Amino acid sequence: MGTIFGSAVSLLFLDERIFPADLGWRLCFALDAIIAVVVLWIRHTVPESPRWLMTHGRVEEARQIVFRIERTVEEQIGRPLPRPPGSR
Repeated sequence: MGTIFGSAVSLLFLDERIFPADLGWRLCFALDAIIAVVVLWIRHTVPESPRWLMTHGRVEEARQIVFRIERTVEEQIGRPLPRPPGSR
């Protein structure tokens, strides 16, 4: 999404009818830096997929993420989640 957004806005920044040429490229450069910071923030904030963690041997970390998700859902619905079919 950031690439699409950045490309679309760059077309506006590089249009010499809207911005002077010496300013437009600088605005594009600054926009790219902002998008990079947003991407890094998202990577830091969003937890890794439990499935990916398990396939890479990080089972305990995957369990902790699923546990936190389940606790959050239980708090939102106000009751414990039912046990999955076939679980012990």
